[in-house]
Amino acid sequence: MISFKSIWGVIAACLTLLIAVENQVFADQSIPNPIRLTSSSIVSEFPTGFRVKAEVQGTHDIVEIALRMKIGQRTRGVYEYMGDQGGLVVGGRGRTLELTPRKESKAELFWFTNSTSRYIPPGTIITYSFEIKDSESNILQSDDKEFVYLDARYEWAEVSKGDVTVAYHGPVKKRAEDVLQTVTATLNIVSPILGAEQEDPVRVTIYNNAREIIDAYPPRYGAIGHGVIVDGQAHVKEGVLLLDAGGRDALGTASHEITHIIVHRATENTTGQGLPSWLGEGLAEFGNLHQTVAYDIALEFAIATDRILPIMFMRGQPSKGEDIIIFYGQARSVVRWLVVHFGPEKMQQFLALIKEGDDLDTAFIGAYGQDRVGITNLWRSTVGASEYIPPDTQTLKPTPVPQKALGLFSLTPQAGVTTIQSQEANTNEGGASPSPAANPANSSSSTVEEENQNPSTPSTGSGCFTTPQATGNLDLTVVGMLVGFVMLANRPRRWRL
Repeated sequence: MISFKSIWGVIAACLTLLIAVENQVFADQSIPNPIRLTSSSIVSEFPTGFRVKAEVQGTHDIVEIALRMKIGQRTRGVYEYMGDQGGLVVGGRGRTLELTPRKESKAELFWFTNSTSRYIPPGTIITYSFEIKDSESNILQSDDKEFVYLDARYEWAEVSKGDVTVAYHGPVKKRAEDVLQTVTATLNIVSPILGAEQEDPVRVTIYNNAREIIDAYPPRYGAIGHGVIVDGQAHVKEGVLLLDAGGRDALGTASHEITHIIVHRATENTTGQGLPSWLGEGLAEFGNLHQTVAYDIALEFAIATDRILPIMFMRGQPSKGEDIIIFYGQARSVVRWLVVHFGPEKMQQFLALIKEGDDLDTAFIGAYGQDRVGITNLWRSTVGASEYIPPDTQTLKPTPVPQKALGLFSLTPQAGVTTIQSQEANTNEGGASPSPAANPANSSSSTVEEENQNPSTPSTGSGCFTTPQATGNLDLTVVGMLVGFVMLANRPRRWRL
């Protein structure tokens, strides 16, 4: 028979054991981590990349030091192992030297940014931390720190307001403050209209002239400069805007480019479709607080000469200079009409449907009740343009090319075979062999016309892209019709990317 005294004894023993275990747990938690990160640094060597260093001490041998990074507002992070200093480790390109196990380690990694695929715009916020492991499987996860990847050629200063920061160099603080005010105002006005959330910071890096900023663009823009002046560029995935503050329309460019970031936040989706160029540029110009009249003049010219483009059926931009100007003016007019005529709520619904992955026709029907053809002709009627009639795709078929029937090959002429001629027979008096393609009777061709010959805009997070072909001379078919348009043709070409 078990007495109450025995039961209470068992309970007391259990309580004593629990208290001892609890005390042991708390005691273990109070033991310091045997790994210490004694120092770390990141140094910009833009445009080549940036160098990361870390010094670590441990009770046991340090066997791994890894760098974690989040670049701007990109959704995919970076995890790279570091190696011994002196035997440089190249991030993402394969390690050249492993980390030598020791209790005191100095590790290094160089992250290249001088290629199109690895480019990071100057001004990007990089959030980083280190994960360190020793031979006893102890792990230290360091706290997150922030590093702003800036152009190492200059000494930078900053002005900030809310979540917007403008970095500048030289005696241009007043211009930086004007840019800051313009960007902040555009965010506050346009974000509610488009239904975009303002959660992430925005950074603007301003250069003082076109010569400075050209080296800050992605490598593929190095070819730009043959008649094209790039005023600015938005990198939507990093939340960074690059701006030539010496441009004549710098504030308009800043407002245009920051709207690209707002549009990205309102329409970012996982389908990878993105926005067609006309919609992205139209929204960016609609949000521009310092709009130019040049695009309106170009649109008037296009309406008067019946050169309106089928922009809603184009993924990219035209290749001719005059068509690009019409393209921008037309895109701005369409977006402005959609917002003013139907209300901002419809535009928010339209962009939300695109964000969910709907194609343009489905999104237009869902938000506005009509497909692209219907919306196109509604807008055309408001501006006095001719009706758009979609091409009949059934009639656009290539001409079949007859194929020559071949028989067996033979050196002697005979029925049902193809005779192979000798080299002497194939050689003319001049010693050159005639080409079958040179005979018009042996050649044929066919042409298929399509509305949209332009590929999708290349994406680096940039809001827009203009090819160097845009620098051709304007072909004005009606001389003197619009004086302003002629003046526009004589000014230097400046593009917002």
